[in-house]
Amino acid sequence: MDNGINYIQVGGDELAEIGYDEVTKTLYVRLNNEQTRIYYDVPEIANISLLSAENIEAHYNERIKDRYRHRGTH
Repeated sequence: MDNGINYIQVGGDELAEIGYDEVTKTLYVRLNNEQTRIYYDVPEIANISLLSAENIEAHYNERIKDRYRHRGTH
């Protein structure tokens, strides 16, 4: 599932790659277990903050994971 989204590798313990669709405000988070979590209605600033965080995984867990409507895929 790529949908033409450019992914950035983050290489964390849990997170593998992050992609963002500016048009639909959808955040794609690929996990190291090969699942993808898709987050809806994520403001662009939240994506920018995530990618520029000193600890991306901690930022994801604190500010993204349970704050936006999402679904998982396999």
